[in-house]
Amino acid sequence: MKRSVLFGGQLGMSMLTIAIPQFVENLRKNIQGVETTEELLIRTLIAVGSVVVLLLLRNIISGGILTVIGKTFCRRKPRVQSLIKDGLKKPLAFFLVLAGIALGLQIIAPSGELHKIGLFLIKAGGIVCACWGGVRLLNGELDNYTFDTAAGEDKTRLTAFRFISNVAKIVIICIGALLVLELLGYSATRIFAALGIGGVAVAFACKDAGENLISGFIIVFNKPFRVGDFIAVGELSGTVEDIAVRSTTLRALDGSRYVLPNTALTNQSIINYADMEKRLIDQTFTLHYKHSRTDLERFEQDLRALLQADPAVVQDDIRTDFVNYGAHGMDVQVYYYVIAPTVVELGQIKNRLNLQIKELLDKEGFELAYNSATVYLEQETCLLYTSDAADDRISV
Repeated sequence: MKRSVLFGGQLGMSMLTIAIPQFVENLRKNIQGVETTEELLIRTLIAVGSVVVLLLLRNIISGGILTVIGKTFCRRKPRVQSLIKDGLKKPLAFFLVLAGIALGLQIIAPSGELHKIGLFLIKAGGIVCACWGGVRLLNGELDNYTFDTAAGEDKTRLTAFRFISNVAKIVIICIGALLVLELLGYSATRIFAALGIGGVAVAFACKDAGENLISGFIIVFNKPFRVGDFIAVGELSGTVEDIAVRSTTLRALDGSRYVLPNTALTNQSIINYADMEKRLIDQTFTLHYKHSRTDLERFEQDLRALLQADPAVVQDDIRTDFVNYGAHGMDVQVYYYVIAPTVVELGQIKNRLNLQIKELLDKEGFELAYNSATVYLEQETCLLYTSDAADDRISV
């Protein structure tokens, strides 16, 4: 058994010893410009070494190149230098790896099919990495595009920039795909001609996408809302997080994320709470019927004075009116406006005012009525009827 295993191992080694030199010799014959097997081995070692070096040092080399470019062309703009380095470092590092492989193929075969493969890697890799870098630059610029979102003009600029950025990404990807197809031998003219033949089918299939794109432009340039606004669309409400080519993203108060088609936003009524300079608060206080007219007037005066003392309340329009004799008490209706740019600030103001009103009610002894019912039970006489079968007389 041991002899057979040993014999099999020796046979396998001998076959490899014969096959590898033969493979190398056949490869040398198919490569133009290489005279001997030794020259091919030396070229291969140099090529592998070049690829390994670029693979290990790709991040360092790409970072150094981008640092030099940033300091050369954007010397006084450190923010732009950081944007260039962060956006292009990974694409450039990937391109260096492809360039290393192409260089290795060029070293092994200065001409021939391997040489053509190396050139294709350089061209296709350059296109892909350029498109990748462009998309990353747009993403990085979007993340660093800092505005005071409380200001209406800055919010408008941010909304327009986000939308145009999303459209630009699609354009960059489409151009890159067409250029790569050109390298593969597929003419862009033929592609567009094929699209023209099936134009009706394509147009029908892309109808919704086209409508959403047009609706996106309407939203950006008509400005019914902007990024950062709190809006209500139908039964949904939330803060606008993003306006993309096809859809708009809302973040609800409970944290839910709604992605709505742009056509749904242009075809429905929208309430934009961010454009409200002031917000109405409408409250009704039902005082118990035990309170006199004097108590009602004092309650209205104290409540009006409390609201006038708050800096968030608009002072020129505070109304407190005894409006109705309700089923359980006397209704005093209160209307006033507060300055609250956001829903969060509105909640904080209402919380503060309600706590102060509660303190006023407790301090002054004003009692609010609540739903109640009084049931009166009247004792009735219970009559017992008996019948005498003999004379058919009824006795009570």
